[in-house]
Amino acid sequence: AQYPSVVRNKLVRDVEAEYFLFLDDDIELDANYLRLSMDCLQSNRIDILGGHDTGFLDVKYIEKLVSLSLCSPFVTRSRHTKSGNGLTASTEEELTLSNLWVSKEVFNKSIFFNEKFKRNEENILVSAASDAGFVIKRFDRLFVYHHRRHNFDNFFIPSFYSGYYRILSMWHISRVFNVLYLVPLFTLLFTFYTLLNLTLNLWIFHILYLLCLFTFALLQVGKIRLIDILPLVFVQLALIVSYSFGQLYAIISFKFIYMFFILV
Repeated sequence: AQYPSVVRNKLVRDVEAEYFLFLDDDIELDANYLRLSMDCLQSNRIDILGGHDTGFLDVKYIEKLVSLSLCSPFVTRSRHTKSGNGLTASTEEELTLSNLWVSKEVFNKSIFFNEKFKRNEENILVSAASDAGFVIKRFDRLFVYHHRRHNFDNFFIPSFYSGYYRILSMWHISRVFNVLYLVPLFTLLFTFYTLLNLTLNLWIFHILYLLCLFTFALLQVGKIRLIDILPLVFVQLALIVSYSFGQLYAIISFKFIYMFFILV
């Protein structure tokens, strides 16, 4: 089966337009989204423009917890929260394919979505565009409402693939390497080491880590009830663990070696 990036590349090759807007099929646009987009693109020289996506709070229980967890600094905060800085220069770390304008000029320079990536393919495109000198911006007022997954399989698996393809993208393009993205993997490996050694001192790290997740959950009271604090800690932890297992799988699987040879 073809990945969505194949279809996107075919579209931008076959269609003539000044800009292409990429959205997910489970988002809703803010009422002012298109007007703000046009004003921003017409008033500034911008080749790639994006914003954050935000979740609905008046939704199913699990979906609400996932939405809040994605705003956690221990998960993927930068793509799902406002920075408060208006229109600013941006990078692939802040932009998401669920809310992304791309100029035809970018594709005219043979910069396309990587067709071997099932997720995170925008990371490669935005990084390549940046290397080619294109102007990349993020506008805080340009956001979309994103419906989150509301059952275990539907949020565990995408997070797993995000970790998997983040490792591949870091290997493929050295400039997207960021040691912070490896923190979940190091934490997972350290947990395995702790379980094998059963040393009490090593558990201090894990206790502090859980306290950080708990603190974030506690700060969400008002959006959630007090009895939802521990479930929110669990969802944060589930997203982090699934992401780190995806990273681990990318490193130890044969596919990692295979992707290395076909991507470079």
